[in-house]
Amino acid sequence: MTRHDPFGRSALPAGFSREDRVRLLREVADALIGGRAPDRAAALFVGGALDAWLHGGGGLGALERDYLRVTPPRGSHRTAAAVAQADERQRGAAERRFDPKLTDQGEEPAA
Repeated sequence: MTRHDPFGRSALPAGFSREDRVRLLREVADALIGGRAPDRAAALFVGGALDAWLHGGGGLGALERDYLRVTPPRGSHRTAAAVAQADERQRGAAERRFDPKLTDQGEEPAA
C-alpha cells in the first residue's frame, strides 16, 4: 500500500467503505491510548492522511472530508462518531452473545 493516492489523499486497501475507515480510526486511537502500535493498514491510512493534510493544508474539515473521507453523505446525520458508537454497541452485543461464561441471555458472567 502506498501512502497517498494520485490525488494526495491517504491510500486505502481496495473496497474500504466509510464504516471501514471509521473502524481504522478507532483502531489507531485505541492502540495509541493503550501504548501500542496500530496494525500496518490502519497506521498507513491515518499516517498518510495526516501527512497529506499537513502538506496540502486546509482546516480540520478538510482532514475529515478530503483525507480521511469519513464525512457523512449529503443529508445524512450519521457522523463518524455515530458510526463508531454503533460499531461498539454491535461488538459489545456480539461479545456478550458469545461469552461462554454467560449461562443465559442477560445474566452476569459466572465467577
